[in-house]
Amino acid sequence: MYDSKGEGAIVAGSVYGKRLYLLDPSGNMIWRHNLGTSIGPASSYLKQTSVSLKDAVSLAIDSNVYVGFSNGQLVRYLSGAQESWSALPIDPPLTNLNALWTGLDTDRLVIVDAKGKRIVILRKDGKLVAQITSPAFVNPSAVAVDLTTKMVFVTDGQTIYSFDLP
Repeated sequence: MYDSKGEGAIVAGSVYGKRLYLLDPSGNMIWRHNLGTSIGPASSYLKQTSVSLKDAVSLAIDSNVYVGFSNGQLVRYLSGAQESWSALPIDPPLTNLNALWTGLDTDRLVIVDAKGKRIVILRKDGKLVAQITSPAFVNPSAVAVDLTTKMVFVTDGQTIYSFDLP
C-alpha cells in the first residue's frame, strides 16, 4: 500500500530504474521514491523550473522526465532541472494533452491529444514523426507501446485501438 502523506493529489506516475516518480500538480512537484521491498519515503525531484505544474496531467520518463499539460504544453527535465527543450510547431497545435509515453530504448515520444482526437508521435529532439487520426476516435485517453512488436495501444472509452509505431 502507498500512502502519500504530505503530497497533494497525484495525477500520474511512472517507474524508471528502481524509482517511482509521481506527478503532484497541486503541490507543484514531482516526487521520487526509491523502490525495494517497499516504497521508500518521498524526495523532491524538481530542483529548478520556471513552469507551474498546476495544469500538468501526465509524465513519461527515459533518462529525462517529460511532463504534459492540459493545454498541450510539453516540458522536459533532466536531473530535476528544466531543460530549454520544446517540440517543433505541430499543425494543428496540441490542444488537450492527456497522456504521454516514452521509453529508454526508443527515440519516440507518443502523445495523446484527446480534444484533437489524435495521437502525435515526436522524436525526442522535438521533430514531428506522425499524427494518427481516426474518425473512430471519440476521446482517446491513454497510451502504451510494446517496443518488441513496435505496436501502439490507445484506449478510447471501452475500446482499445492498435497501430504500428512509425
